[in-house]
Amino acid sequence: MFEQKEYCGEDFSDALILEDCLEGMTFVRCRFQDADFARIRMERCRFERCAFEGAKFCGAEIRGSAFLNCSFEFADCMSAEFTDCKMTGSDFTNTRLKLIRIGPGDWSYTVLSGADFSGLQLQEVSFRGADLARVNFSKTRLRCDFTTANLNGASFREADLRGSRLQGINVFEVDWKKAVIDLEQAVTLAEAFGARLG
Repeated sequence: MFEQKEYCGEDFSDALILEDCLEGMTFVRCRFQDADFARIRMERCRFERCAFEGAKFCGAEIRGSAFLNCSFEFADCMSAEFTDCKMTGSDFTNTRLKLIRIGPGDWSYTVLSGADFSGLQLQEVSFRGADLARVNFSKTRLRCDFTTANLNGASFREADLRGSRLQGINVFEVDWKKAVIDLEQAVTLAEAFGARLG
């Protein structure tokens, strides 16, 4: 289907991506609305300001790739794997993320509000500045950077946060019940609630 290594402004909506593997390709401002990437392997690809509304990524294995300022609204990413990927500024509003595998990777400034990451393992993931409002991290093992992320209404109930960075967040709108934290995080939370170390 793809005869070139670089595409700009092309419309691939409704396409069935027949390639078993996409490698080293670049797409800028391309449309993939309702395209089918299910079970594809992707390595070292770059997508900039591309639209994936309604696209299917079920079971896809994506490694070392970048999706910069892309839209995944209503896409299906169930059981997809994103390893060593840079997703900066991408929007996952209403995206199906059940059983997704993330990390390590850079998900800074993404929109993931309302996502359900419960019970997952998210290791070495940067959510710096991301919109994580109402995200369910309950019973999740996390080692992530949440610096300045919007966590209003998020749940870390019974999550293991040891090793994660929590600087610059609003701690008051988060469910921390039975969360496991380390000493540095305890100090950060205590200071946010006005406590002082003696």
